[in-house]
Amino acid sequence: MNYQLIQKFLESTNVQKTKEKARLLEYLRFQSELNPNRLVSTTELLIYLNNFFPNIKSERVRILIRDLRYEGLFIVSHSGKPGYKLATKYSDVSEHFNHFLKYVVPMLQKVKILNETLSKNSFNDINPIEKDPNMQKLKELISGI
Repeated sequence: MNYQLIQKFLESTNVQKTKEKARLLEYLRFQSELNPNRLVSTTELLIYLNNFFPNIKSERVRILIRDLRYEGLFIVSHSGKPGYKLATKYSDVSEHFNHFLKYVVPMLQKVKILNETLSKNSFNDINPIEKDPNMQKLKELISGI
């Protein structure tokens, strides 16, 4: 499925706006075909992309990957292991999601604790999660943990 999504993305007119994304995806796809389990380091991506974009920096590579993920492409990384790869099986996606859970759930728990402390110590005068309409989504997320 991921290869189909990537092909569709590469054929879209949006790719014309950034050749960097297309080159990055082509390289990750090639590496995935060679070894679907291998993580490609940021340094390796930089070396490849510098052939086409001489001034590209590692921060730009991270931004490209972030943006491609926001486009719905499954570029995964694994906790404790540097590098990126295209998801080729369910366990890649599962491991990637579990990586996010290690950060998201504790953050939500901290927000909940801080909000409860504020509310308790201000006699509910300060209670952003309950009283601020901009916090509705956060309230829903916290109620789910």
